[in-house]
Amino acid sequence: MGFAPAEVQAMSLWEFQACQDGWLLLHGGKKAPGGDLTDDQLAEMGIEGF
Repeated sequence: MGFAPAEVQAMSLWEFQACQDGWLLLHGGKKAPGGDLTDDQLAEMGIEGF
C-alpha cells in the first residue's frame, strides 16, 4: 500500500484495516468473506448506539 514500516507501526489495527479496505476498493479487490455484522450481532457483543 506504500506505507513505511514506521507508519504502519504507528497505526492502530482499525486504522490499518480501513486503509486496506480503501486500497482494495480502489484496486478492484473484494472484501474478506463474512460481511458486516448485523445490529443484533453487535448488541449480543455489548456494542450499541450505531
